[in-house]
Amino acid sequence: MAIDTIPHGSGDDVKPNIVVVGGSYVGSKVVDDLIPLVHETHNIVLVEKSSHFKVALAIHQKIQKINFSQNIFAFPRLHAVSGFESKAFIPYTSEYFDEAYAMLSPHKTHRCTHIITGTGQRTTLGLHNSNIVNSTLTKDTSNDKEKGLVHIHEWQADMKRATKIVVIGGGAYGVQLVTDIKTYKSTLSKNVTLVHSRAKLLHTFHHGLHDIAMEKMKEIGVDTILGQRAIRIEEVEGMFDDSNEILGVTRKTPEFIVHLSGGEQLRADLVITCLGGTPLSDPLRALAPAAVDPETGYIRVLPTLQIASPNDHNATSNSSYTAYPNVFALGDVAHTGAHKAARPGHFQSGVVTRNIQRLIKAKAAQRVIITSKFNNNNNAQPHKGAHDVLESYVPPEAPGIHLREIA
Repeated sequence: MAIDTIPHGSGDDVKPNIVVVGGSYVGSKVVDDLIPLVHETHNIVLVEKSSHFKVALAIHQKIQKINFSQNIFAFPRLHAVSGFESKAFIPYTSEYFDEAYAMLSPHKTHRCTHIITGTGQRTTLGLHNSNIVNSTLTKDTSNDKEKGLVHIHEWQADMKRATKIVVIGGGAYGVQLVTDIKTYKSTLSKNVTLVHSRAKLLHTFHHGLHDIAMEKMKEIGVDTILGQRAIRIEEVEGMFDDSNEILGVTRKTPEFIVHLSGGEQLRADLVITCLGGTPLSDPLRALAPAAVDPETGYIRVLPTLQIASPNDHNATSNSSYTAYPNVFALGDVAHTGAHKAARPGHFQSGVVTRNIQRLIKAKAAQRVIITSKFNNNNNAQPHKGAHDVLESYVPPEAPGIHLREIA
């Protein structure tokens, strides 16, 4: 996909485009927020690689029985519960968006006046020294419902056959996954071990949640290993299993040894990793490579959520300057200072849409926008004494759930 920004042409009867890249939770919220504000003057185009919005699942890929998530905004319940997976895909149709004001684009190139990037992250396997990891990173992702359901049924079958399961990663996804497995009747007999590299589970949330989660792990029988990383997964020859039969031939069920940083080794016939994400910032690299942090891959943004694109002529690498005032980024792909979740993205969407509205109104009135109090572009001067200041996003002080004592 290629996207180019163009000046707002005068005398053109065709409404200019505002392009939203990424149609998950945050991108969809941006479209909903933009429609009532700018539909009279601009078209809103949503560019999304998948055919369906995936609500309650992550499309997994299986490489030698190792499953990993492709979608951070997902719930792992479909590992343990089958029968409703088809309802987890919502098609992008007029039932989803009002096509009078927003359209899902089938085209590869768009000319537009404003861009909002909300492409999010894909889950990182995060293990080293493993051929399985290298194979996983080169696998294509399925983006349509039919193929997605095939993948779901495959890893549901893996879950059904497995007896010893190791889940790597004790954040929100990993904790929900193991509790689902040990709660539902069809899977509660499984032997489940949760490995987490930190000293506490759910470490990005209120510290009290660790104690609650650990109490639950003991109650449902999940073995928990804290403070150790999974550094390598080794495949070993398994046992013959009558349930693992293909074309009338009984095959050996693969087994794995998970090597931990403390020297411990765990045997398992199913390993599932829940290890955070890699930002999907590539669509912006061609337009503004300096806006993408070379170390983390996250998109740098100003407090106004415009992309920060420093260059040698205008600013230092650490300053708040943008050569693209009409390009915004939000959600998981952006370095906003907020934790990676749908709720912060909800509030970021409001900031972005209100700032775009201000930019449109300012251009129509020939007013100058001051992007933020941190802007080092000293050449920008208010025209005829009139100027507007864009709104800044303020990240929450602490992420996630808070606990309080009730007297």
